Amino acid sequence: MLNDFCEIIMADGEPCGLPTDIYEGRVAMCVLHATAKDNEKFQSIIKIRIDEGLKNSGKPYIDFTRVVFLDFNFESFKEFNKPLIFKGAKFEQDVSFASCRFLCSEIDFSDTVFEGNANFTHTGFIEGVSFINSVFKSEAIFQNTKFQGERTLFVGTRFEGNKTFFGEAEFLSEQTQFRDAHFKGNTFFHRATFRGDCTSFAKFSTETVFGGEITRFYESKFLSKATYFSWVKFDSTKETNFDGAIFHGEVIDFSHAEFKSENVTLRDTSFKSLKEYIHFQNCWFKGLRTLFHDTKFESSKVDFHESVFDNAVDFKRNHEKNTAPMFEQGASIRDVLFLSPEKTTFRHVNLSQVELQGTDLRKINFIAVEWPRYPRLKIGRLEKTRLRGVFDEQLLIKQHDPSPDEVELVRSEYRQLKQNYDEATNYYIADQFYFGEMEITRHSKKKWKRLFSWNGLYRFSSGYGLLWTNSLATLCLALIIYSIMFMFSGLKIPSENGQPKRYINYDLSLNFPELKPFAEDWLQCFHYAALSLVPLKNLSGDYEPDIDTRYIVIANSITVPTLVTLFILALRRRFKR
Repeated sequence: MLNDFCEIIMADGEPCGLPTDIYEGRVAMCVLHATAKDNEKFQSIIKIRIDEGLKNSGKPYIDFTRVVFLDFNFESFKEFNKPLIFKGAKFEQDVSFASCRFLCSEIDFSDTVFEGNANFTHTGFIEGVSFINSVFKSEAIFQNTKFQGERTLFVGTRFEGNKTFFGEAEFLSEQTQFRDAHFKGNTFFHRATFRGDCTSFAKFSTETVFGGEITRFYESKFLSKATYFSWVKFDSTKETNFDGAIFHGEVIDFSHAEFKSENVTLRDTSFKSLKEYIHFQNCWFKGLRTLFHDTKFESSKVDFHESVFDNAVDFKRNHEKNTAPMFEQGASIRDVLFLSPEKTTFRHVNLSQVELQGTDLRKINFIAVEWPRYPRLKIGRLEKTRLRGVFDEQLLIKQHDPSPDEVELVRSEYRQLKQNYDEATNYYIADQFYFGEMEITRHSKKKWKRLFSWNGLYRFSSGYGLLWTNSLATLCLALIIYSIMFMFSGLKIPSENGQPKRYINYDLSLNFPELKPFAEDWLQCFHYAALSLVPLKNLSGDYEPDIDTRYIVIANSITVPTLVTLFILALRRRFKR
């Protein structure tokens, strides 16, 4: 026997109570909840329920829990001053809430199924809305829709239609969540605005999936306190587009996101974090091309740590338009894996505050980039020349006692960059990175060893074999010093015009020599120092040096040829540049 009243449990926990028309399975259902129904009777009851509800009679909400809608037009009501509950409802055909305004507390569409197209164009949700676990099996249209109130929830929502439109929608709620949402078809959030008060956030994180061919957020504005795209999967096959989008807030998080689209574009996109990092760490860019053209990161730091780029990636700034620097306040590209480094380009990008430690830099194309500059003393010109380096050197020097592993990582950066520029036949810049590598080695030693060690001597004598001016200045200084040493160690000068040999052996403790005789004797000793470098020439018979002078000659014959060799090599490298 058919029960007299519908047994479907409504929002208040009580059975529906309407007269039953049919059994579906073993449950007695009324005209509202049955799938097969008298449509005229259904339309009449729905209108009566809405009219009575809007007149503030009966319950404080209008309850459509688990109602099955065949065909009904909500547009004609325009405004709803009571909450509507559509929890578990099903719309068998197209439904439109276009231009409706929900002025009451949160509207509940959770677990609702939309079999046909769902049209929410220009709809206003003034006090919040929930589409938790709802399913849109055809097109979902939220064009120019305004979401306000405390919460806008699309958590676990499935958009299974070919297209989903949120173009020019406004999300003004304190919480906007698309967590775990799945977009099967093309998705459009172009020119959408996400904005709220100082505690608001927009969250697409945790297994949110964008499928189809196209996902577009171009010219969207994310102005909430926090914006999360962490763990999102951008599986659109052709395009993921954030061109011209604006991200301004305290937290901007794309960590662990996956980008599988053929083209991922962030042209003219602006990221500005007021307090924390901009997070792109552990992202995976799997598509054919990723473009960061004129992208602006205005933050204390943007973090790409341990991200992976499978194919081409282009970080480019249009210097002709005088656009803002890409990494204005620094970035971390540490331990990033570029699987196609020959397709990776940094063009007109400022890298003066960018960490690159742990990233393979050997094949990357660096075109007209700005590296940090460090003062490197050039003895020959008596000035400090600012040579290119890497930002990680500055961080390393600030550490009180860096570990050998940290030192080696920075040295590896310099080696890779030297190899990179050498292969590009840009020897001028390659030499500067070689200089930096040697400086890291020297600075890793204790302070006194930085000067009094082979590295220190090599550094100041010839600029590590790169600065011919240093080599020439050091060579001249060595000859002058050895000549003066001969004047005090004892040396007989060959006779002139039958005069006996003159003995040169100054002792400043007795008296200070006059300038002219001192200069003449120094020239004689300088001549002897030069001749002593000539192989197979015996000067002892002519000059008769003392035993101390002989020892100095040995040092002279080792030091000066070494400095000559360094001078020739540095000069050769200079002509190669």
